[in-house]
Amino acid sequence: MIYAYVKASGQDMETTPSEKQFADRTAVSPWAKEAMDWAIDSGLINGNEQNFLNPQRNLTRAELCMLIYNARDILVGIELP
Repeated sequence: MIYAYVKASGQDMETTPSEKQFADRTAVSPWAKEAMDWAIDSGLINGNEQNFLNPQRNLTRAELCMLIYNARDILVGIELP
C-alpha cells in the first residue's frame, strides 16, 4: 500500500538491485516483486535475523509499526496530485 501511494504521488520509483539476499526471496508473489524490491531498496523492509522476508505470512502489530516507522521519511511531504 505504501508503494502504491508513493507511486501515485509521482515520486521516482526506480530501484537498484538490492545487495541484500534473502533465503526466501522466491516466495514473493510475482505481482508483488516490484513493490518488494522497492521496499527493500528504500529500507522499509529489512527481513529478520535469520535472513527471511516471510512474504506469505501476516505481519505482527510490531512489524507493522516498524514498517510505518521506517516509511515516515518517505511519506512526509508527499501530496497526491
